[in-house]
Amino acid sequence: MVSQHNSKVIISWILSLNIVPPCWTYFRIVLGHHSSLPRPIHPEASANHQLHLFPDLSVMPCTVQATSRVVFSVSPKACAFTKRPVARAANARQQREVAVALGSSSSLRVSKKESQLASKQQRRSTTSRIVTSMSASRSLLALDFDGVLCDSCPESSLSAWKASVELWPDVFEGVGQEEKERLLDEMRIVRPVVETGYENMLLLRLLKEKLATPDELLNNWGKFLPEYMAKWQCERADMVERFGTTRDKWIEEDFEGWLAPNEWYPGVIDAANAAVSNADCDVYIVTTKQARFTSTLLNKMARIPMPDEDIYSTTVSGAPKTDILKMLQERVEDGTTLNFVEDKLSTLEKVIKEPSLDQWNLYLVDWGYNTVAEREWAAANERIKLIGIDEFTKLAE
Repeated sequence: MVSQHNSKVIISWILSLNIVPPCWTYFRIVLGHHSSLPRPIHPEASANHQLHLFPDLSVMPCTVQATSRVVFSVSPKACAFTKRPVARAANARQQREVAVALGSSSSLRVSKKESQLASKQQRRSTTSRIVTSMSASRSLLALDFDGVLCDSCPESSLSAWKASVELWPDVFEGVGQEEKERLLDEMRIVRPVVETGYENMLLLRLLKEKLATPDELLNNWGKFLPEYMAKWQCERADMVERFGTTRDKWIEEDFEGWLAPNEWYPGVIDAANAAVSNADCDVYIVTTKQARFTSTLLNKMARIPMPDEDIYSTTVSGAPKTDILKMLQERVEDGTTLNFVEDKLSTLEKVIKEPSLDQWNLYLVDWGYNTVAEREWAAANERIKLIGIDEFTKLAE
């Protein structure tokens, strides 16, 4: 038999989880002959229902957080499931102790005859409440960065200016402050077409030389981009490298000056932090921004603790975000809810065209770098949900 001391320790630890094991709804807990032990039992349950714990357990109370592991098996008549959250210990020693206490060697056995004594209606309603509170489904939240979390338009336009002055000095030589401010204002207008940072350089030159109006660029960027990349003999890899190097130099010379133009949309930092701290939610950043800049802004400026391995950038490869989503969905357990949040309608349209990504819930935020027309189109599309900051916050909870 388990000693009275160890029995009390076990019960105290289980109660500290604030989670009621489902079997307790129907059965008394009997540990040896210690009648003084607490009996967390539903008040309407029969006093004859007994739950026997194996006496070879010993565990100390510890600070825990929920995770998922099979910890016991009981008659399906008694409980509707065989999995529940189990403790992940605050340190390695405690984790080993928890594993010993709740390992597969310690099963809970219930008499079928005894389990039938509880009324069918009581069993159904009580089990439903327990399942709701104890088997929270896991979710995966994939977030775009620029336009969803961070408004980097001022910084990316200034970085494009610095890079363009170096690449095309004859074009930008002699530009006054007034004209520079006008061009930066127009860059805000055309920002919705940008997928990768280096494109800002071509936009800036097109606007500077007045080869296209902002409206023309918004409506025909898919035509202008390859045409002028070829005309100005620009290679994508070279442009990506130049744009990134310009940022690196700015950061090295004036880190605070580089951070300052970046802004965060209202409410997103709190929501993102809530998602990251949610044990039932896996959060990833899926962005066309180079990962080192994304990581710096998240961790140093917004104070959102995001490890580098959870930031996926498609800048260097040029691969679509759909490839990242396919990879992520292959990693998760069955039944995981998949959510993808974007500010670019064109990206969500690419996801829709991929049958293998049909299980993703797609969200377009009503802020960021999209237009009124795009929001209206998204609102009418049954595959996409247009959300504001309140809905975004709920996704992260």
